[in-house]
Amino acid sequence: MVPFINGGSGVLAGAGTYNVGSSFSNGGQIAPEGILNFTGNVPFASNSACSGGSGVSLQIEICGTTPGSGYDRLALNGTATLSGTLNIIVPAGCCLSSGDSYRVITAGSRVGTFSTINVTGHGNPILNAQYDATGLTLVAVSNQLTVSASAGPGGGISPSGIVVASCGTNPSFTMTPNAGFEVASVVVDGNSVGAVTSYTFASIGDDHTISATFVDVAAPVVHVVTPNGGEEVYGDHVTKIRWTAADNVAVDSVQVEYSLNGAAGPWTTILRSATPTDSVAWTPPNQCSANALIRVTSKDPTQNSGTDVSDAEFRVACGVTSVGDGGVALALRVPNPVGHGSVHMRISLPTAGTATVEIIAVTGQKVWSSQLEGAAGTHDVTWNGRGAEPGVYFARLVTAHGSRMVRFVALR
Repeated sequence: MVPFINGGSGVLAGAGTYNVGSSFSNGGQIAPEGILNFTGNVPFASNSACSGGSGVSLQIEICGTTPGSGYDRLALNGTATLSGTLNIIVPAGCCLSSGDSYRVITAGSRVGTFSTINVTGHGNPILNAQYDATGLTLVAVSNQLTVSASAGPGGGISPSGIVVASCGTNPSFTMTPNAGFEVASVVVDGNSVGAVTSYTFASIGDDHTISATFVDVAAPVVHVVTPNGGEEVYGDHVTKIRWTAADNVAVDSVQVEYSLNGAAGPWTTILRSATPTDSVAWTPPNQCSANALIRVTSKDPTQNSGTDVSDAEFRVACGVTSVGDGGVALALRVPNPVGHGSVHMRISLPTAGTATVEIIAVTGQKVWSSQLEGAAGTHDVTWNGRGAEPGVYFARLVTAHGSRMVRFVALR
């Protein structure tokens, strides 16, 4: 018989029958497509006639358990002399079930084994090679895959860690943000699938990764404590502004402003600080106002912003002419200019004693005077304004510790 040679670069593929007898020299690849029969011996061993190429090998595709239609088989009635490489390919969409067996070689007799068995393709199964006297059977021992699931700060993913899933199943994952957070992005195998809260792998056939990141969306909660409405502070006197600020992560910065004209403003900055704090010393301008407000704005590290304004307006009493607690002081308790109605004043005495409050016209004429015996501290004094013409006036406080004077304008 004429020698039958499959050289180092040769490929014997397909189905049907080769009648090679005992003269077959094989140093290339054999790739059944279904069941490929040989009458005679089939060696997997290179010789001088079969040099070159990538080496001797057998290629088998496996997708099901039926020989010919489910998986490829090499069938011969002679001796199979095995060596080289067995390449197992699992086509896309095929999952090998644990425990299933595949008789990939049948022979009259078998000697040798393959030095290398490679398994590639869908599902990454683990196969156990079982050699016997007349061939080779592959048994699937595992079809399990892994999904590596992780989540960043601000939330979680369930299940998490290394999640084991069988080939062909549909493992699902749920992303749950913490309070004040939202899902920012979910990345599957390196590609973003959007800010989704759940994701399902369809008919899993490979190892995968899934990771979730979250973003802080909750603004700090701010509350102005004082002055929060109805109080009275003195112009050019130090007063304390206090507030509280809380955040689900952290308060990162604060800005404190005031307005003397109600919510319409304009607003003037008292403090802008990158260091969280809850109070600041403020010296109001010596400008009368019955419509003062404080506004506090805090931000968190992601620049979410929370703001609170005094619940109601408070007064800034103008005209205080001494600074410091316990000093002699005089302040108007109504806006300046003074409109219709009485003129309210507040005085401060360092010790108990006699004090005189006077209203003097710009011409120097005294138009009103009141004397009181008062304890140390603050006292309210009112001039009803009767008989006064519109114009410029001065309120004057005279005490044993000194005098103070405030200028104001009467509009009636």
